[in-house]
Amino acid sequence: MRRAALRRVRPEWVLLLLLYSGTAALAVWQASRHPTPTIFSDELEMTQLARSLADTGHATLRGMAPRGLVPLGAFVSAPFWLIDSVTEAYAVVKAVNALVMALVVFPAYGLARLVVSPRWALFAAAGTGLAPALAYAPILVKEPTAYPVSALAIFLITRWVARPGRWGFVLAMAVSVLGVLAKEQLQVLFPILAIGVLAVAWRMERLKAFRRTWSTWDWIGAVTLVAGLAVVANAFVSHRSNEWYVTTTFFQDRMRELLLWATGSLAIGLGIVPLIAGLASLVRPKNESPRPEVSAFTIVTVASILSFGGYTAIKAAYISTVFATLTVERNLIFLVPLLFTGTALFLERRRGRWWAVVAAGALALYLVHITPYSLTQYPNYEAHGLAIIALANRIFIWPASTIEHALIIVTVAATAALIAVPRLRPPRLAVAATVVIAGFTLAWTVTTEVYAANGESRFSHQLYSVLPKPPNWLDRMTQDRPTVFLGQAIRDPNPINLLEFWNRSITGVWSLDTTAPGPGTTITPDLVAPDGTLTPPHTDFVVTTPGVDVAGRRIGIPVGGYTLSALDGSLQLRTARTGVYPDGWMGGLATFAQYDVPPGQAGRLKVDLSRAGWCGPDVRSVVDIRVGTIEISPIDKQPAFRRVTGDANGVLHSCQTESFELTTPPKPWRAEVKIDPTFVPAKLDKSSGDARDLGAVVTFTYVPDR
Repeated sequence: MRRAALRRVRPEWVLLLLLYSGTAALAVWQASRHPTPTIFSDELEMTQLARSLADTGHATLRGMAPRGLVPLGAFVSAPFWLIDSVTEAYAVVKAVNALVMALVVFPAYGLARLVVSPRWALFAAAGTGLAPALAYAPILVKEPTAYPVSALAIFLITRWVARPGRWGFVLAMAVSVLGVLAKEQLQVLFPILAIGVLAVAWRMERLKAFRRTWSTWDWIGAVTLVAGLAVVANAFVSHRSNEWYVTTTFFQDRMRELLLWATGSLAIGLGIVPLIAGLASLVRPKNESPRPEVSAFTIVTVASILSFGGYTAIKAAYISTVFATLTVERNLIFLVPLLFTGTALFLERRRGRWWAVVAAGALALYLVHITPYSLTQYPNYEAHGLAIIALANRIFIWPASTIEHALIIVTVAATAALIAVPRLRPPRLAVAATVVIAGFTLAWTVTTEVYAANGESRFSHQLYSVLPKPPNWLDRMTQDRPTVFLGQAIRDPNPINLLEFWNRSITGVWSLDTTAPGPGTTITPDLVAPDGTLTPPHTDFVVTTPGVDVAGRRIGIPVGGYTLSALDGSLQLRTARTGVYPDGWMGGLATFAQYDVPPGQAGRLKVDLSRAGWCGPDVRSVVDIRVGTIEISPIDKQPAFRRVTGDANGVLHSCQTESFELTTPPKPWRAEVKIDPTFVPAKLDKSSGDARDLGAVVTFTYVPDR
């Protein structure tokens, strides 16, 4: 019986399992070299949702319900956050992510197996699994689950279009719903499925018979109806999606340009061949009989290109209006299984329409020319396909012009080789050529993935190197008891996000000046009394940044600039400074409040303003300083002047330092410093990378009267 069972095991199944094992092993190893999260606030959001699921059974962000759907990845990782040690839990979650993302080889194999032999299906599965997208596996984002789920949905949709059946449709629909849970972008699976439904209906005998009765005017009417429905659909979506309305109405050229950038990045990362061969495979060669599976694959591929391409164009254009102009290849990675399946189909056929190859090659050549190479950006989280360009630039020291010439040569050579393959004689030579092309493509793809993952790992190590050690120092000092974070002038949220990730004792993130970073709820506590008493956080401890000094027992010594204090039920400030960055520079407004003032004790406040660190082009700025007693603003419950007791003013220039001294009242007081105008170093000096609006380095020194 054992021998009979072994005979039923197909060799390709064993090879597929080995392929999964190898892909998973690579991803797990890369995950082990990723010491800390790097993509904030995405990774922290996924972690918070998963931890709350593990702790309470409900997904929350700092105690509040999240907007939108809870991603599938949070449910997958939640059980492993039951591990007490954050370090161990993080290591396990990364490994699980890697194992899950590597599962993509199975649906990719199934998709390819619909149209090619087992050997070429293994090639398609390998290309899909080892694509640059695998570099997302160690990162706690949605892609590790969305990538295999999307591939599974596309496989099931294609199989159903080829072999329609009730349960096949139900299964395709169910996995498409699962795809939306994995990543909201995968809503585009439903238009793909809808196009598949139309294709199946179009082939039904009843509809065929009905179409035979149509006149020319019937066809014109049908086309007009479809166009009208498209207009109505566009208006419907525009009224419900601001992103859709803004981009499709005002930024159509930008949509097209950014889509081409993303496509170029994807093509470069895969080695050019999958784009050319994948697109050329959609055109059936002469004398090839139609096959339902190939027709279904063509329909689904075209529908997927339109759907994923449209989403990518809209998202990229909208992001460019509110954040930055990016090459968002990340939103096109779900086309990889289709491109590699198309490549496998083209290479196995060993025949194809030469003009289709030339057209696809011309597109690839155009993309190579117009796609920004982003040589200064490594890693490029949004476009891992550009890692191969970063490798050429950093390892081989190639400039952009040399890289472009090399890519042009590769594109022309790939196009020529794909045209030549069907014409090679004898057949053995054609087979050998296809093997070489396939091997070249996989080698290129794997190289890109490895270098992309290396870049993400290096960035992770850079962040980890500046963390206090151990990174969970706060949990150790508080013994996991509830702690609130309170800061000011938070420009870079990464250190705060990392502190919260590694220390589960943090239950709230607060700031005195509304600069607390997400994800989830942030609070600017109300001033309850002029003596510095704030809204109670209902925690045992508070951890503060420089500029925030609270009453309470200090725990240990400051760690990494953070000070930990024990609370006795209330939160009261001794002193507070806002509008001052960690390096001492202020912008246009900075404040200082002294709440810890013995009754009747006046004093002196010295304010030093320095531009000694900026001796570039001069910007003449007017300085206005006021000091006075404190009251609670009835509007926002924040400190305000009850009575101004002193003021000073002056002028500040480049490379200059000015000092001002004011008398302070014998009760809690605050000071306010205004500098107008500010300056941006990066705009005045091209060698500076500082894009902040700066006024001066400010120092507040309080000396009470004796």
